[in-house]
This record gives sequence, C-alpha cells and structure tokens, in this order.
Amino acid sequence: MGEFDKILKENIEALLLPLSGKLLGIRIQATREVKEKLQSTIEREPDFLKWVTDDTGAEFLLHLEFQTQDDPKMVYRMAEYKALLLRKFEVSVRQFVLYLGVGQSKMVTDLPAGQEIKGYALKNLSEIPLDQTLHSSVPEEILLAILGDYPREEGVKVIKRIIERLWSLQSDETTRQHYLQHLVILSRLRKLDSITEEIADQMPITYDIETDHFYQKGRSREKEEIIKNMLADSSFSLEEIARLTNTSLAIVQKIQGGNTSS
Repeated sequence: MGEFDKILKENIEALLLPLSGKLLGIRIQATREVKEKLQSTIEREPDFLKWVTDDTGAEFLLHLEFQTQDDPKMVYRMAEYKALLLRKFEVSVRQFVLYLGVGQSKMVTDLPAGQEIKGYALKNLSEIPLDQTLHSSVPEEILLAILGDYPREEGVKVIKRIIERLWSLQSDETTRQHYLQHLVILSRLRKLDSITEEIADQMPITYDIETDHFYQKGRSREKEEIIKNMLADSSFSLEEIARLTNTSLAIVQKIQGGNTSS
C-alpha cells in the first residue's frame, strides 16, 4: 500500500473515535497501547492494534487492517493474526478490514467449513455517506470523503467541498499543506489526483508539489534519463555531467555502471 498505508497509520488515532461508532459499531470509551510484540514468523505487524474499552465496560483487542485492493488470502492472514493474538492474550479479539478501493470488495471474510476461526468484518469506505464525513469537525475524517460514496462525475465538486471544509477548520498554512498533500495522495485511489492538483492551483491555497513523494520520484527518473543521454554523448566527462546535472560523481558512475533506480 505504501503511501496510503502510511497516511492511514498517521491519522488512525484521530479517526478512531469518530469512525468506531459510525463504521465499526463500537462506542469506544478508552484505549491503551498493546506493548507486547507478536513473536512469530508473520510477514508484517498488524496495521492497527489496541486495547479498547467500550461503553459497556467490556475490554477487548481491536485489530484493523487496510486494503486498497482485494487479497485472495486475506481471510487466512486475518486468521493467522487472530490465532496469534488469542494464544498470547486469551481475550476477545475484534477484527475489521477497511477496504479503500473503488466499489465493494469481494474478499472472502469467513474460512471454509472445517477451518474456522470466526471471520473478520469487512467495511468498504466507498460506502460511507458523503455528508457523514464532510460534516465532521475532524480533519482526518473529512479527508476520507474522497474515498466515500459519490458519483465519479461529482469528483470536482467533492474535492472543492473537502478543501473548503478543511480550510474552515484550519488557518495554519503549514497544516493546510499537510492535509492537502494527504488529499492528493488519497485521491490517487480514485484516479482524481490530477484534478485535485488542478483545483489546488485554482484556489487561494498553496500546495508544495515538490514535497510530494511521487513528484520527487518522477524528477529522479527524469534526471537519470538526462545523465544517460549525456553519458551516451562522449563529449562530456563524468565530472562535467555531475556538475551540469547537480549530481554527485558517485551517482553518475553508478548510472554508468547500469545500477539505476529503474
């Protein structure tokens, strides 16, 4: 998931309280960290794992995973997590997969007969009503509106409403840029990132495109192609190429040797 996974992990603390009741059906009263690490051969740590106390006083482990596309083995992955958590803590575990992709996920949520560890709950963020997120006073929840339930042809209108709502809650320019950068990245999940950038250019806001990860990656590849072309032209020395492209000699030599980022 890369950038999307990072954004959700950064914002999940702010999102947990407003989303838990609306999306998960859990009214959280308190949370605390799970300090212990899962000692196992699993490929990755859970995306989100916390001790939660709900409004009835019940305490349990809340486990969330984020998916941008269907994983045919997701039900086994969740079962593996659950088995490890049950063995280690011997408490109730509630699991949810939050699907960020377009439309509805078709992932299987329950194991076949004879393999049961009771399945997880699957939630499609594309089904969240637009008004629910846009009327929120939590910026991180407002950002999720870009992944919500609206016709694609209304994308421009939705993006403008998201930005206007965020700006009404936040006047600090640095914080605004932070939210806007997250919006651009999340909008890629709906193939609306170019439209988001165009709208950002038209509105009285500043978005520093040069801080964007994908922009930086594109610039790096562009410079690499220039260096390759200069290397093919024998009239330039390695030192001249490094100086003219504002690159270190070591990188030029690395590209010359065929060890590049592509």
